[in-house]
Amino acid sequence: MDPTYVSNLETLLGQTMAPDTQLIATATKTLKDNVYSRPQSLPALIHILQQNANVQIKQLAAVEARKLAPIFWGDLPEDLKAQVRQSLLQSTLAEQSALVRHASARVISSIAKTDMPAGAWNDLPAFLSQAATSQKASDREVGVYILYTLFETIESIFTERMGDLFALFGRTIQDPESLEVRSTTLLAMGKVSEILDGEDKHSVKMFREILPSMVNVLQEVIQAGDEAAARNAFEVFNTLLILDPQLIAKHVADLVNFMVQLAQSKEIDETFRCMALSFIMTCVRFKRSKLQKLNLGPALTLALLQICTEEDSPTPEDDCPSRLAFRTIDQLATSLPPSAVMAPLMNAIPQYFNNADPGHRKAALTAVAVAVEGSVDFVSNQLDVILPLVKQGLADSENVVRRAGLLLLGQLAEELPDIISAQHSDFIPLVFAIMATSGEDVATSACNALDALLEGLKKDDIVGYLPRLMERLCAVLQSGAATSVKLTVAAAIGSAAHAAEDEFVPYFEMTMKSLEPYLGLKSEDSEEMDLRGVVTDTIGSVAGAVGKERFGPFADIVVKLAHEGMNIGNPRVRECSFCFFAIMARVYGADFAPFLEYIVPDLIKSCEQEEHEDLVGEDGTINLGGEDDDDEDGLGNLGVNSAIAMEKEIAGDAMGEIFAHTKHAFMPYFEKCTEALMGLTTHFYEGVRKAAFGSLWRFVSTLNVMMSQGQPEWTPGIAAANSMHPDVAKIATMVRNLTLQEWEDEDEKMVVTEICRNIADCVRTAGPGVLGNDLERIATATLKILNKQHTCQIDNDYEDGVLDNDEDGPLGDDEDTAEYDQLLVDSAFDIVIALSYALGEEFQSAFGTFLPSMLKYYDAKRSNAERAMTVAGVGECAGGLKAGITPYTAPMFKLFNAGLEDPDAEVRSNSAYAVGLLVYSSNEDLSSQYMSVLKKLQPFFEGENHRNGKDNAIGCVARMIMKNAAAVPLPQVLPHLVANLPLENDFQENTPVYNMIIQLYRTNDAIVMGLTGQLLPVLASVLAKADEQLKPKVKEELVELVRALNGQFVQHGFFLWIIGFTLAERDSYNLPVHIIIHHPSP
Repeated sequence: MDPTYVSNLETLLGQTMAPDTQLIATATKTLKDNVYSRPQSLPALIHILQQNANVQIKQLAAVEARKLAPIFWGDLPEDLKAQVRQSLLQSTLAEQSALVRHASARVISSIAKTDMPAGAWNDLPAFLSQAATSQKASDREVGVYILYTLFETIESIFTERMGDLFALFGRTIQDPESLEVRSTTLLAMGKVSEILDGEDKHSVKMFREILPSMVNVLQEVIQAGDEAAARNAFEVFNTLLILDPQLIAKHVADLVNFMVQLAQSKEIDETFRCMALSFIMTCVRFKRSKLQKLNLGPALTLALLQICTEEDSPTPEDDCPSRLAFRTIDQLATSLPPSAVMAPLMNAIPQYFNNADPGHRKAALTAVAVAVEGSVDFVSNQLDVILPLVKQGLADSENVVRRAGLLLLGQLAEELPDIISAQHSDFIPLVFAIMATSGEDVATSACNALDALLEGLKKDDIVGYLPRLMERLCAVLQSGAATSVKLTVAAAIGSAAHAAEDEFVPYFEMTMKSLEPYLGLKSEDSEEMDLRGVVTDTIGSVAGAVGKERFGPFADIVVKLAHEGMNIGNPRVRECSFCFFAIMARVYGADFAPFLEYIVPDLIKSCEQEEHEDLVGEDGTINLGGEDDDDEDGLGNLGVNSAIAMEKEIAGDAMGEIFAHTKHAFMPYFEKCTEALMGLTTHFYEGVRKAAFGSLWRFVSTLNVMMSQGQPEWTPGIAAANSMHPDVAKIATMVRNLTLQEWEDEDEKMVVTEICRNIADCVRTAGPGVLGNDLERIATATLKILNKQHTCQIDNDYEDGVLDNDEDGPLGDDEDTAEYDQLLVDSAFDIVIALSYALGEEFQSAFGTFLPSMLKYYDAKRSNAERAMTVAGVGECAGGLKAGITPYTAPMFKLFNAGLEDPDAEVRSNSAYAVGLLVYSSNEDLSSQYMSVLKKLQPFFEGENHRNGKDNAIGCVARMIMKNAAAVPLPQVLPHLVANLPLENDFQENTPVYNMIIQLYRTNDAIVMGLTGQLLPVLASVLAKADEQLKPKVKEELVELVRALNGQFVQHGFFLWIIGFTLAERDSYNLPVHIIIHHPSP
């Protein structure tokens, strides 16, 4: 070895660590260009590693040698290689610095990666085994560590030596002297788990026997306070959760209980407690079936609730045990059924809420709040208990409890808008009062709750609040309030405008005056830029409320600033700008065309931007992070930009929205947008994939609407598939092929649900042409979802129908399921319904394949939501199949008949709707069942029911009359039915109701003739809102009926004049302008 060469190399290495940036740059360039490009640099670096006195230089030499070994090792003379091998092993054993020792071990591993597959260095495993069992602890540490590093580079050499490895690691995991040996063995066992064949029962058994010792080592490194070692150990256990389930199948309960004990222990550092909670969250994600089978949900929920009582960290972004416990409850609620999470929570809440400690009261309210999203149906039946607690929480003397109450109120308003908005008079005044009297944190929470409440209000309900509300909110924007408060106030104004619609007009100018100063805000403060984004979004909502004519004077400047916001480098502002333009496209329609040339290219640019920009160095090389021996692969520094991912999601959604409202003007950008969206369907973030598929299918639907104008509507059946416009068929084929390619293997439920819904919507609107030649593939994928056999429904515990191949078996079809899982199945029902409408009677045979898989969701063990889904979905299929439903009449009637007496109001309501469709569609005569059905429908006209219950019952009776009026006792039934008109909620049922009335008049039925005086005000009311409540054909026929009634009953003094029509319609029908119902004088 040339001493001068080595000396110069040592000098250069030292210069790279000097406090002189210019010297560092020069030395680095010299090393790259003149040293590391030549083979002799490798042995020189190894010599420096072994001989230099400076630990930092030795470590740097090792790092560079490791990188050069794969390149130059093969070029070295054999005698030199033999010398290096021997000396490197000895020097590593003798090295005193742990960091250098580890770096040197990785050099050995890198050389072995080249040598051992070529048959060289065959004595290395024996040497390492000898070192790992040496009498010296330092030798054992080196031997085990090198073995660990070898797993990272050439794991294949160990596959035939599993028995020897388990024997060795079974000893070293219990090393009597060195915790480092034990902890390194734990890491090595993690690598063993990654290559272990689950079919090798003997190896699995040996791994399971060592697992308890691995847990002991984790506990030891925690007790030692070694954060780095603990983090690595936790990573091993997290990885075990996603590997072959056989490895930890019998230990899941013990592992969860151990982690819960760690998470609950206040004797250890919060960092370790947070690691334990992170493990539990990973376990919930990947072992949810096992957790459910072991019934661990209730105990786990209550243990987490106790942790939730602790004080939160001051900064929301900082992890702490209480925040992670809330997050874990949230994940449990979306992964397990309500009986395993929300039910035990509800049982514990009274005790917690009545505790003198405000932390317990906070925990009670917040835990329910975070669990609501995953248990909406269950919570809707617990509101008698929950809402009084919310009111008490809002009145609590402790701010932390009031904030928790506001959070819960906001979540309830968001997930159950119809129910909570109906109680607006109870809650909005309370929130107003809190906003006026509390500090910044509570005021922010109050505005968030108000935002959610306003979003769900009906126009008639919000009008009374607007004067005080807008005065208060605008005043906050014009004050010196904190930016965080102004953020939530701006969002609340948007919700108010959305709910108020045209009633917002009187507050338009004052609102714009308050919002405008923030629209062009420029600041280095991220929160202030967030405010600019929210204000931009809110102005879009305001424009939607007041309409394009009133918004016109502000349009140019607002659009200019919003477009500027798309190019200022802030993802949140860009997101909100995208939302703004999507709303503006909806408001302006075709008039939005002039803005497309500025906006759409930015949407495309957003979808195509790079998310790993920080990994590309100035020289174009990819930088995977530092050379820290504890992050060798650099994966911790991959730096994926989640903000950009979120931006892409919004941009993808906006494309579909803008095209839907601008149509032909969008066509110059159609192809490029389609390409950009297709590129997002394989994105790593599920939200982006969901948005991409949603907009692609919306493209198909919108293009079909454009190309179908003036054409006859499609008719059900395979033959109609060929009638689709060629341009629509082309894009439909592209989107369908891409969707099927990804759909079958997609592992995120939310994406699969979105795909199902979009396919169903598109098939319902565009017809059978959407299916192309892929009906069988679509049907097969749908059936898999119904049978819970889709990829996204099978977690890694489920193997060949057996859970963990243990004796406990798989989750059965009758098992309680998470409400999120029900949403997926519901979307599969939507596809079956769409197929029945698109194919009509031709779907008869295929429907028989689906029906058993659908009927199984109606069972006493099933949730209310599942039973309601079943009767509604199967009933809808009857409406689509029409006479094709006849062979299935008996099982379907049995289902609906039982549903009419179900304990749940929504199930009964849906059953009323479904039985009407079946009676009307089937060719089987069900008239003998009429009286029984009518008797079961009677309760819908008495007492409280589901909001659509009475309307569905009326629709059912109407269909029964149309099918066989003679089987219905009209003198008793018809007056009762007319007395309950017009319909109040489910205007879809206006079609059968008024078709029935028209049919009876056409047959000169004496009963309906006698009810004309009662019907005229009903007809006037529904025709006045015809665009909202009637289909065009029904509207036309009702107008004709009114004209006939005017002529027929004029001698009796009845006159019906109609409003609610355009001038052209009035001229066409020869109608007056006003409604006047005039009854003859007595």
